[in-house]
Amino acid sequence: MKPKITETYLKQLKAPQKQVLIKDSITPNLYIKHSPTGRLVFVHRSKKGGAWRVHTLGTFPASSLSDARQKALALNQSSEPLSAMTFSALLSEFAERRPNVPGIYIRFGQQTLGSKKVASITTSMLVKALAEYSTVSPVSANRCLTQWKICFDWACMRGILDVNPLARVTRSALGKPEVPRSRVLSEGEIRALFAIDDPRAKLARFCLSTGLRINEATSGYVDGDIFRVDHTKSKRSHWVYLSDVARQNLGPFPTAFQTQLWLRKQGWGWTYHDARRTASSMMHRLGVEPIVVEKMLGHSLQGLLKVYNVYAYDTERVDASKKLSHELERIISTKA
Repeated sequence: MKPKITETYLKQLKAPQKQVLIKDSITPNLYIKHSPTGRLVFVHRSKKGGAWRVHTLGTFPASSLSDARQKALALNQSSEPLSAMTFSALLSEFAERRPNVPGIYIRFGQQTLGSKKVASITTSMLVKALAEYSTVSPVSANRCLTQWKICFDWACMRGILDVNPLARVTRSALGKPEVPRSRVLSEGEIRALFAIDDPRAKLARFCLSTGLRINEATSGYVDGDIFRVDHTKSKRSHWVYLSDVARQNLGPFPTAFQTQLWLRKQGWGWTYHDARRTASSMMHRLGVEPIVVEKMLGHSLQGLLKVYNVYAYDTERVDASKKLSHELERIISTKA
């Protein structure tokens, strides 16, 4: 006998060993995706034209079961054919099947061209959007181009498109080339950053106090004393300890693209990734072992270490987070 799905039932669920889909007992096509981290995500799954369409409806308990059912019912009443699929819907379905795609590229596409029908999107539209992105972050724009190309290839395989509009577009079309950076924030810049009352500055402070990438900070979630990210650039889950400074600068955060654009307009000459580099440099200066810093940043160990060292360094990572937090508190309290 299938269980009756209620909010109480969802709250009592124990994390599975591998991801499972739980079908709602009331609403057709509504499922609850339950991951090994314990996270519960409402999704709507339907099959049209021989292909599955998936829409993410929210994360429990931030989104209620009742809200998810209403959204699912609205989708059930829709009869939109695949040929009329929007870019936003395509990106959502693409991300559902490729969970390692950084969410920043999905959200940027949905914000800029999301309402456009996939069949009506031209190469010039896409290049214009990506070129604008490149003025903010050339590296991110190039990565976004790669992911969108894969997404459109997938749309061609599904029969939504006949031709990939980005098939012949290279990074040179976006304008700015990638330039290796070595920028770190000075103590004066750190003090100035902590004096700004703005959610975008708060996001920068969170990246500085945790060493997270900006898209990891905007896509992760709090789990007790730690901050979890289910999918990183390295295609793995990651966590950081929430030190005092990190906890003081928790979200809600604006989108990564909006924040990067805001930072560029300030004219300070540093990026959010420079904040991550600054965190790494500070931990090394404070005597944190390099291998612990690599773990803090979510990097993979290389060579023989990757093969023979399976120690997680959990305690050391927590200690490193606290050292970084104390150093930031020292800098903030020091008069210029």
